[in-house]
Amino acid sequence: GSSLRLGLEAAEGERAVVLLVDTPGVTSASVRAVLAIDAPIVAATYEGDRRHPVAIRRELWSDVAAAAGGDRGAGPYLRAHPDLVVDIECAGEPDDIDTPDDLARWSESHVG
Repeated sequence: GSSLRLGLEAAEGERAVVLLVDTPGVTSASVRAVLAIDAPIVAATYEGDRRHPVAIRRELWSDVAAAAGGDRGAGPYLRAHPDLVVDIECAGEPDDIDTPDDLARWSESHVG
């Protein structure tokens, strides 16, 4: 939550894209896809599962930041305001790499 709040405080422009640093399988095509849709919030989905990236319009930044807490970022706000969210199916692998074992598994399947 604190990373999201700090990021939104520092952001410029009309939209912010939220993307975790430990999701190496999320592609630039997914970022372009969420930015291509003009909606208050656009979230990437992978096989129907909502993940990152998420594009958020400026007018919602303070509300999204206020709802973020602990290890939860924008998710609680998105779930509480489904009328504001457009989901878009994306290709890629949004796996979150949190541990050395996660990284080893991901690397084995992606590095020759």
